[in-house]
Amino acid sequence: MDEEQDERSFTVSDKRFSARRESEDRPGERSQAAAAERPTDTPPQSSRPHAAAAEEMNFASFLISLGTQAFMHLGDIPNPTTQQREKDLPAAKQMIDLLGVLQEKTKGNLDADEERLLQQLLLDLRLRYVRDTGR
Repeated sequence: MDEEQDERSFTVSDKRFSARRESEDRPGERSQAAAAERPTDTPPQSSRPHAAAAEEMNFASFLISLGTQAFMHLGDIPNPTTQQREKDLPAAKQMIDLLGVLQEKTKGNLDADEERLLQQLLLDLRLRYVRDTGR
C-alpha cells in the first residue's frame, strides 16, 4: 500500500519562486532572471497603462476608489463603460455601508490623513444619498 502511494506522489515546483530566490543570492543577476521570466511579446511593466496605478495602491487610494464607485451609483459621475450617468441607489447605499464598516473596523489604526479622508468621504456620500432619497 505504501509503495502505491509513493508511486502516485508528485512534486510541484514554481520556477518563479526559485528564480527569485536564486537572484536574491546573486544580486547582479536579478534583472536577468526577471527578464528571462517575462515573455518576449509582453511589454515591460513601465509601458503598461495601468501598471503605475497598481503599484501606487494604498489605503487612501482604496477609499477613493470605493467612494468613486458610490458617486457613480449616485449619478454624479458617468459610468466609464457607457459614459452615461446612471442612478442605482441600492448599490450606492451598499458602497456607503461598506465604507462605514471599514471606518468601524479600522478605528484607531489609521493615520490622521486616512481618518480625515474616510470621515469626509462618508459625510459627503451620506449627505448626497439623503438628498437623493429624501430621508
